[in-house]
Amino acid sequence: MCFGVEPAHPAASRTRSIERSPRSRCARHACAWQVLVLLAALQGCKAAPRAGQPPPGVPSSVARAAPASSSPADVPALRGLRHFVTRSGAVVILNDQAVDERGRFDLLVHFHGVHTALKPALEQARLNAVVLVIDAGLQTSDYSARMEFPGSLELLLAGLRRQLSERLGRPCVERRLALSAWSAGFAAVAQVLRHPAERQRVDGLLLADALHAAFIEPARRRPSPEQLAPFAQFAEQARGGTRLFALTHSEVGTPNYASTTETANALAERLGLPWGPVDAGGAEEPHQVRRIDQGDLHLWGYSGVDKHAHALQQRALGRTLLPLLRDWWARHPVAAAQLKMTESPTAIR
Repeated sequence: MCFGVEPAHPAASRTRSIERSPRSRCARHACAWQVLVLLAALQGCKAAPRAGQPPPGVPSSVARAAPASSSPADVPALRGLRHFVTRSGAVVILNDQAVDERGRFDLLVHFHGVHTALKPALEQARLNAVVLVIDAGLQTSDYSARMEFPGSLELLLAGLRRQLSERLGRPCVERRLALSAWSAGFAAVAQVLRHPAERQRVDGLLLADALHAAFIEPARRRPSPEQLAPFAQFAEQARGGTRLFALTHSEVGTPNYASTTETANALAERLGLPWGPVDAGGAEEPHQVRRIDQGDLHLWGYSGVDKHAHALQQRALGRTLLPLLRDWWARHPVAAAQLKMTESPTAIR
């Protein structure tokens, strides 16, 4: 919810029963048990599906619900998690490992949220990155104006580099860049995606109950295809495995503009992807009710029709969207050319 948004059963084989002595029956039973043990061992040796993939025989758009905790034991816990406030009022969250000895770091820019909710989520997901949190207000206009003009993203990043370099006492520069948003913050992301040069820099996009649009046919509640176009294009890239796009929606209704459920439905329809059911989840909220997973595109629907359900989408980032970004970056090492670019003194302002 965006508050203040402006407008086979094989045939059984038949065998004859043969009279056998008690001794032969015992031998036969022992042999049968040996066969069963051997089959069980062979079954256990079958390769399990890779993490993030549905079990064999399940369509790619139908998979199991995300686990309650998504931090594997082999991912190190974050140490020294802390934050500071920039001169413009944004909040920077970092940890002891986020910036390497050469001053390079992976960056997540999050629009609309508070660091007190994001820090626990980062700890839970064990996402080793610098996070820039921009909380500009409650209206979509507060965020669209922030990133309206081409070059707005570079100005934002340049300011972060400068202040992070001052704090750490060495030149710092981002390597990989992802954007995330909750609620009205999607409007800033939409502006970035409309600028081709800036969109090209973004390799991950996370939206937590955060995609809305105006109606072109209010009576039919049809979301504007033009407003959804930048997200649909990014979703197509993620579907092909060249980007990460993950979105969650609640069931909160919005009378005057398209809800996150309606925009998710419009994206799925535009991509020609069916929604799949999920296994019954545990007691922990939010409860997942449907999902689409194809390539690195993930559209996940959750129950809840009130403000609590909406706010919960931000607090649950540590077990919903952030682990997807952690795993995406783990599976896509920084290219040598990109590392060379980030080491260039001209990249540091």
